Amino acid sequence: MVHRIGTVKGLEEPSPRLHLTPEDVVSKNLSEFFTSKTKKLLQHLDIDSSFLGTDLVIWATTEAYARGKERVTKLLLTNDVAERGVAAIQEFTKNGRTKQEEQLQAMIQIVDEHRRR
Repeated sequence: MVHRIGTVKGLEEPSPRLHLTPEDVVSKNLSEFFTSKTKKLLQHLDIDSSFLGTDLVIWATTEAYARGKERVTKLLLTNDVAERGVAAIQEFTKNGRTKQEEQLQAMIQIVDEHRRR
């Protein structure tokens, strides 16, 4: 994995979603998913990548790895546009900003129209 991070260049414009077939999952090694962009991701997440220079067997014992793992496990992910939309509407209605169904429907139409532009 570490070797690939240093040598395999990632795509300039990677897909926003990972597209895998069941065959990919079975046939690929974990290391095949790592590129130079992996290190950039760690930097964006403010994760110390110094553990990458140590033997894989001792990663779990390093402080950098432990902090990075903790940071990643605390990330809240919304992996789908529809989920984000539902979450936004729930948050909007929970705060009492709209009490009438007509207002809510009008807001949804405005957001939808804005997205299409």
